[in-house]
Amino acid sequence: MALLRTVLLIILVMTLAVPGYAASSGNLAVSAYVTSWGACWVTGTQNIAFGNLNPLDPQNVQADGSVSVWCIGIPGSFTVGVTQATPSPLYLTNGSDSIPYTLDLPTSATGRAYRAITIPITARIQGNDYRLAPAGAYMDTVTLEINP
Repeated sequence: MALLRTVLLIILVMTLAVPGYAASSGNLAVSAYVTSWGACWVTGTQNIAFGNLNPLDPQNVQADGSVSVWCIGIPGSFTVGVTQATPSPLYLTNGSDSIPYTLDLPTSATGRAYRAITIPITARIQGNDYRLAPAGAYMDTVTLEINP
């Protein structure tokens, strides 16, 4: 048994101290892919105009508009996010008078690189909301955020 321990110890020592064994090195490939980033610009708007509202015959009315967006730096097809930055509720105003309205817009729009995207927007006014409105021009401005 003592002889077996001695042989194992010698083999172990020889394995650790055999000349010609040296540290080696190798190459490790490291890579990363940076997804492209993009930028979008509003290139045009089709304003929403309800036209003439008759408080003597109040009807629910709807009007359509759109925002055109141009994006660069995004390959192939992509989706932009659409957010209404102006808080709700929304009001058309004329001095201290106001008419509430709602806006329907998509939360996103899909397009192709280097082509304009047209984002449709629909606005609605309920007839009861303007039946007592004084005569005059009512206006509002809504801010949208478009994110690539």
